[in-house]
Amino acid sequence: MQYIDNVRNLTKGELYLTIGDRYSPIAAHDVALAAQVRKWQDRAINLVYKGNVEPDGSYFCLNRAAVHHERAKTLLEFSLARPDEKHLLDDAHSEMQLAWDALTPDLVEWHLYFFITQARLSMAERDLEGSARLALDALQVARLLQSMKGEDQVRDLSLSLKRLDERNPYVCNLGVQLGMF
Repeated sequence: MQYIDNVRNLTKGELYLTIGDRYSPIAAHDVALAAQVRKWQDRAINLVYKGNVEPDGSYFCLNRAAVHHERAKTLLEFSLARPDEKHLLDDAHSEMQLAWDALTPDLVEWHLYFFITQARLSMAERDLEGSARLALDALQVARLLQSMKGEDQVRDLSLSLKRLDERNPYVCNLGVQLGMF
């Protein structure tokens, strides 16, 4: 991190997001580290909003949708570790809404990951029906893209939902759609 100011803004923004993502499970239990993760994410979003990001020929796509999605995932991680802080889930929902609003049609694969994150948010709120419906949306995109990784993530989500309520009809339907009886 000491050399981050020497790299291009696109790479710098991606580094901020990647480091924040890697540290968020640990930061969920450490308030000081959580604040640092939020600062890294704030720096990434500032780069995007200032318009200082130029394509560099890599596969990275640093934009508002990406940063808000990462922020939502981090807040979800924090809320799972600190269930008494209800504002974290509200903030995560707000970030997801900003991510959806900023998502461009050319990023079809991102819909898959956004649906999965949104489903996890619903599951954290114990909205199993909403979570299962969003997981079905994710499954549809995964199959459209022929993404085995995406289907595996939906399968993992389905198993988590099943542990919460194995008799819920929406959860059961998700299992049927995945071929898990």
